[in-house]
Amino acid sequence: MKSKPNPASLLKVLLSVAAGIAIGWWGKGMVTGRGSGSRGMVPATAEISRTGSGSAAPLTPQSTAGVNAEEPKALARRLLQEVFEGTQEEGSEELLKFRFQQALAGCDEGAVAEIVETLTDYLNGSSAPKFAHSELSARFSQLLVMRMVTLNARKALDFQIGLAQAQVRVDPSVLSLTMELLAEQDPAQIQKVIESLPSGTVRASVEIAWLQARTRNDPEGVFQYLMNLDEDAVANVSKKSNEISHLLQTLATHKPEMALQAITRFRLGEGYPLHDDLLRGWINRDPNSAANWLIEQNDAALFSVWLRSDESKRGGLDEKFLRDKFSAIKSKNPFYRYLLAENLASNLARQDIPTSLRWVATLPKNEQIAANQAVANAWIEKDVVAASKWLANWPAGQSKDSVLLNLVDAMLNKDPGAALNWAQSIQSADRYARMLTAIGFLRTKDPAAEKRAFQALPEEDRAVLSVMARTAKEFR
Repeated sequence: MKSKPNPASLLKVLLSVAAGIAIGWWGKGMVTGRGSGSRGMVPATAEISRTGSGSAAPLTPQSTAGVNAEEPKALARRLLQEVFEGTQEEGSEELLKFRFQQALAGCDEGAVAEIVETLTDYLNGSSAPKFAHSELSARFSQLLVMRMVTLNARKALDFQIGLAQAQVRVDPSVLSLTMELLAEQDPAQIQKVIESLPSGTVRASVEIAWLQARTRNDPEGVFQYLMNLDEDAVANVSKKSNEISHLLQTLATHKPEMALQAITRFRLGEGYPLHDDLLRGWINRDPNSAANWLIEQNDAALFSVWLRSDESKRGGLDEKFLRDKFSAIKSKNPFYRYLLAENLASNLARQDIPTSLRWVATLPKNEQIAANQAVANAWIEKDVVAASKWLANWPAGQSKDSVLLNLVDAMLNKDPGAALNWAQSIQSADRYARMLTAIGFLRTKDPAAEKRAFQALPEEDRAVLSVMARTAKEFR
């Protein structure tokens, strides 16, 4: 039987988070904007119950001497007024938050609903005070959310949606905890709430939080939901990079193959290399299952991620298997076949140069070029002299130039004269820079040899190098 979240333990977690928020920094929110200009309105469909008359009762500040004697509700409303109107004492923010949390702890659901009404009146008012979207007011709003969650999670959801639409930040983790509590109560009703929201980032955040709450008990359902999102929903969800990444990471702990498939729907940008992270996480958790899936997918990009993983956790898959079946490995982008050939050749060359050369010779032309470069670079690290003899037979071109740059660098200390000779054969724009570097090393080792080598260069090369050397001195 699948485990379900324990509401009592969740409430304890919520109370603990509330205490942390009361004295610390409030983290990244569901809505990061501060809301300049027009204010978002708390939705008319919100189901937060309101006690008393339609408008909030006037708030009458009391003297400092009467603070301890105030009713919790009156104290909470007074503190809220001070924050939203900017009349609190300077340097007393932490004390204000602490008092507000204490006051809320003494309020029942009806009293909290009245305080919520006061807050929404501030946010929806035509002349909302300039402090309504300050960081401190956002922290007070969050403390109010936390208290409502412990009393009535369903009303707390409406409250958080209203805050988000009013451009007040809402903590995604609190929203997710709210959804976990609601997941056991009336899932169909929550789905209706989501469907009633207009398309946009607020709905996307609520949707992601709902899926996060369902992932543990219904990963297949979450996967299908993600795959069935329309293009507008995909675009909005993709904007919530951190939240969708966290959801997919959670899904990957239950159904990694589904998470890896679902990720292709979202445009998370270069700053979120989530695909590799999910696959490496699966390889670390269950290498044999991951290896079986990789073999089934038969994709060069996926195999390249596997090659970069911890060698001790690669399961029932080895590099010889990939070399033997390389010709049958598929890839939507040819680059990944080149990359895989390069990585396999490099790893093999570090163990056995002759064997790596024989394997590379079996590859198609384009993959063979990439693999030969990898073998050459590995060989240069092991035996620069032997590698240079092999490279002497290579035809001139871009692939040879890229290897010669490494060869010249490897020779500079031990044999700068030979490095200079090889640098002359480079055809790319790096040719003169490498020649000048080699001449500098040769001058340090043997000034007389440097003069002879320089004079032996073609006149055009001497002219260019002289200008480069003079320019370098001018900029020192």
